[in-house]
Amino acid sequence: MSFTHPTLLLLIPVPFVLLGVRYWLRRRYLGHPRGSIWSHPRMQSWPWRYLPDTFLALATAVLAVAVADPRVERPVVAAEAEGRAIVMVLDLSFTMQDRVGPAPAGRQDFMFFFGAGDPRPTRLDVLKEAMKDFVSLRRNDRIGLVVFSEHAYVISPLTDDYQYLYQYIDMIDVQTLAGEGYTAIGEGVAAATALLDFQGVTRGREGMVLVFSDGENNFGRDPVEAVRQMHEAGHRGYFIGVDLPEYVARQAEARQLVEAFTASGGRHYEATSGTQLELAYQDVSALETGLLRLRTRTESRPVYGELAAVCLVLLGASLALQAIPAFVSLN
Repeated sequence: MSFTHPTLLLLIPVPFVLLGVRYWLRRRYLGHPRGSIWSHPRMQSWPWRYLPDTFLALATAVLAVAVADPRVERPVVAAEAEGRAIVMVLDLSFTMQDRVGPAPAGRQDFMFFFGAGDPRPTRLDVLKEAMKDFVSLRRNDRIGLVVFSEHAYVISPLTDDYQYLYQYIDMIDVQTLAGEGYTAIGEGVAAATALLDFQGVTRGREGMVLVFSDGENNFGRDPVEAVRQMHEAGHRGYFIGVDLPEYVARQAEARQLVEAFTASGGRHYEATSGTQLELAYQDVSALETGLLRLRTRTESRPVYGELAAVCLVLLGASLALQAIPAFVSLN
């Protein structure tokens, strides 16, 4: 137990001292030649006559303890969910403008070939919805967003404001990186790693990088080396290949990139349909669960209320006993 105002505890003996002085003075001045008032038969036969004054002194002492603000401290163990730090990396190369799904029958004209009036969504449209769905599956995470084509750019730092993140995802379109068109996966991974490091997600606080791309790396730094550096920084990487051409998946560079992501502790997915894409990011979300940590903290609970109640009970008992003649002291 601790006290907010411990010096007030010095008041505890005061009521007992005053009570003793009171009886001493009365005994001194109420005596007479033939004997002391203390020798009266009634006083000797009823020793409980001191109870009212004793209860009053105890009530005053308890009040002094209550005013000192006593607090009872106890350890409290609480389970807290600790979210992850995740960076989504989105490919904005030229091929992300390709339409998804079979062309409508009877629409094979020249303008339709270039996308005019085509009701089908682009790969970018599909991935934007997939990213928002992935964010909706997360709890207590800080999530950032990086886009890349020939160079990588941070669209959103790590944040737990998912509505803010949804707005930035919706703002991404083919004009976001106008003038670029090649695919630099290594640049995107490197930017994600730098973002995690910049926001304090270092070894011991493992981050995650989730890459969405539809093509092979054909620009910028070596993506395998970028993934290796990401892993050395203490982060895991996942790669979701969206509608990758078969010749790309068979290339040695593509296999090396898959091995690099796997070596980091993550996985590689190939999604050729909306269902496979949904299963891919749902699997990533299921694998990357938040951490549950047990934290011990000291809880300080004031007990002056209970002491005030005891004080009132003692004071009430003192007043009640004083109403009974047998408890009224003759001195």
